[in-house]
Amino acid sequence: MLSVYLRGMLISIALVSSIGMQNLFVFNSAMANRLRRAFLIASFVWLTDTALTVVAFLGMGALITHYTWLKLIILFVGGGIVFWMGYGIFKGASATSLEGAVKPLPLKEAFVSAWAVAFANPQAIIDTSVSFGAMRSTLARGEVLPFLLGILSSTFLWFFWRHVDHRRPKNACHGGFSCGSI
Repeated sequence: MLSVYLRGMLISIALVSSIGMQNLFVFNSAMANRLRRAFLIASFVWLTDTALTVVAFLGMGALITHYTWLKLIILFVGGGIVFWMGYGIFKGASATSLEGAVKPLPLKEAFVSAWAVAFANPQAIIDTSVSFGAMRSTLARGEVLPFLLGILSSTFLWFFWRHVDHRRPKNACHGGFSCGSI
């Protein structure tokens, strides 16, 4: 069962480590907030990612694959939301001075944003649901839980490690594993 757990971890880290909306949200949170608040926001992101993963693992991919209209709705509505969020980022970036302090995101907005970067992101929904749904079909009944726990623990480590890694002073890198990582 350990091999199934580790396989879930490795596959999950390959999916979660790509630069996407969730990781950008976590990176920005890590750099703009105190560590305690950044960890709270990371827990929001992990919670939403866990919910998306469980829903995908339980078969949402079969629905998206079977119903083309559902896939189109996810792509268009999610794409519109992604465009709107990107516009907000560019608008905010043009109004921000590099010397000025970054205003922390209120926790309510952070919580809603964490759900949006998971469930309003067509790339995350389709990639996660199709890939995890397909992987689940290859597992024996006794392998499902260890595999899912491997996935969830991998994303937990990823999102929280991102905060520790991005809070470290830039000159503190002495050739360790995370030096220079994104």
